[in-house]
Amino acid sequence: MSDYQESIFSVPLFHYEVRDWEVKKKKLKDLYSRVSVNKDLSYTVLTDYFREGKECYWEDIVDILKEELGLFSQATNMSYAPNGHWFELAKKGMHHEIHNHGAVGYSCVLYIDYDEDEHTPTRFLSPFNNFFVGCQLVHTPTQIKSGSMIFFPSVIHHYTSPCTSDKERLILSFNLHPINV
Repeated sequence: MSDYQESIFSVPLFHYEVRDWEVKKKKLKDLYSRVSVNKDLSYTVLTDYFREGKECYWEDIVDILKEELGLFSQATNMSYAPNGHWFELAKKGMHHEIHNHGAVGYSCVLYIDYDEDEHTPTRFLSPFNNFFVGCQLVHTPTQIKSGSMIFFPSVIHHYTSPCTSDKERLILSFNLHPINV
């Protein structure tokens, strides 16, 4: 028998920089201007997630982000169907409490209005604690900026810290369920 070490679990996070960002950002901001965001009282963010009769703008998202969605689909060797999409705006003092997006698929956060010097990105909680001291492990992605697009397993708990800037933080988020499992 030989001695060895192996990792038995890992959690993937995919990070893409949106190509032609200034052009796509303008299209996303135009799309956002047509969507009404309102405060959901259970969270301290402005969002259209729970809006009744929300217009479906998924086709617009796919049209704008076709290249990046294709890269993610290639990287995972899967095809996906949408399972919800929404904008989220955080003003000074707002944050999103710890939550996840369900047991299956991937979720995405696209940072639209995001100042890397003034805002903090989404933070992820490990599904297991530190093995030596038992404390919660938290991952904060690096190199996040306006135009960063991150995909992560929907089951992973995550949150945003309170916005301390006078600048608003705007993101687009969506869930993808695999269709060729």
